Amino acid sequence: MRRKKLKKQQIYCGQDFRDWEGYRILQVQSDDLDRNVRIKLANDEGHIVKLFLDDLCFDGETMSYTEWQGAPHSETIKKNRHGA
Repeated sequence: MRRKKLKKQQIYCGQDFRDWEGYRILQVQSDDLDRNVRIKLANDEGHIVKLFLDDLCFDGETMSYTEWQGAPHSETIKKNRHGA
């Protein structure tokens, strides 16, 4: 069965990302300058989403992240996986 590729959708707010909670990152691709990033996500049912991050996102101010270690985040993941 062939998958149907849908047109690109715009991302406007956090809800657009919440729809993909529980998805896994399968692949990260970028151009020669390591910009214009494409991230492929998939859920357990095989639904795939591709995120397209324009190089304008990578200015050192627009996006940021934090990393977590230890129990607080680990417990949240366990609860979400087990439906508690």
